[in-house]
Amino acid sequence: MKEKTIPALQLAGTLLILGAMHIWAPVCTGLLDLTTGRQTHMKCWFSMQAATMVCIVLVVVLAVMMTLDTSSRKKMQSAVLTAAVVMPLIFGKVIGICMKTDMSCHATFRWIIGLSVVIGVLGAADILRGGKNQLPD
Repeated sequence: MKEKTIPALQLAGTLLILGAMHIWAPVCTGLLDLTTGRQTHMKCWFSMQAATMVCIVLVVVLAVMMTLDTSSRKKMQSAVLTAAVVMPLIFGKVIGICMKTDMSCHATFRWIIGLSVVIGVLGAADILRGGKNQLPD
């Protein structure tokens, strides 16, 4: 049971990211007016869509990890660590968020950064720990 603690905490962090993006700290809901007269979503909305897909993949990976033995789980942590790095990059650099700091997507970005750090640190601890359920000395 203790072997599943870290993936379970990572799964909880991933679900919190999804909750932040869609429930309590959602991105901007406004639309941009184009010169053609049409409207489109702001770039933070597209960042949320991409990060949601990463979270869905991460939920599946973590659910599978909870069924694996320790050595196989440690190998899959590299995918989790990659996702923990990619999600803040999507919002921060790849697609981005709104320029105005008073826009709601900045709160979403803070949630993603904080929880991604937690998920990444837990993943690194899982990879680096010595024997069963022990961190290295």
